[in-house]
Amino acid sequence: MCLVVPDHQVFPWSMREAWQVLMRKAKIPYRWIRHREGCGEKISRSIGARDLVILLNEHHLAGLISILNASGKFGRGRDDRMWLGISTESVVGSPFPQSEEKTRACARLCHLVAHFDPGAGKLIRRGGAEPYFCHQYASTNLFSPRQKW
Repeated sequence: MCLVVPDHQVFPWSMREAWQVLMRKAKIPYRWIRHREGCGEKISRSIGARDLVILLNEHHLAGLISILNASGKFGRGRDDRMWLGISTESVVGSPFPQSEEKTRACARLCHLVAHFDPGAGKLIRRGGAEPYFCHQYASTNLFSPRQKW
């Protein structure tokens, strides 16, 4: 499994650590790919032939998602991988810029888009992906940080 995450400024260590603990406890092997703006071509080569690609915090991966969609080689129906996007911001009526457009782009790429905005389901489905409503935060039962915060 390949986890694509935004750069440190957007996705700090504490958020990354929660996912690492979750994957280790579930005994799921994974590999991080950290996205830096302007490095989409390099990342598209790094993804390789992984069976499952998870785009964490996909609203901060809009540049990468745009490159992957434009290439025509990645995403639902274009390759043998399973693509999952995890949206971490409000979508419909969002105060964040271009939130709906970013969600549509992710829905064109992914098989499944997990979100916590109840209004996003229709938008995701229209983009071709299956929406999955989930809670915004990692489970505190599974998350035990290495460092006390």
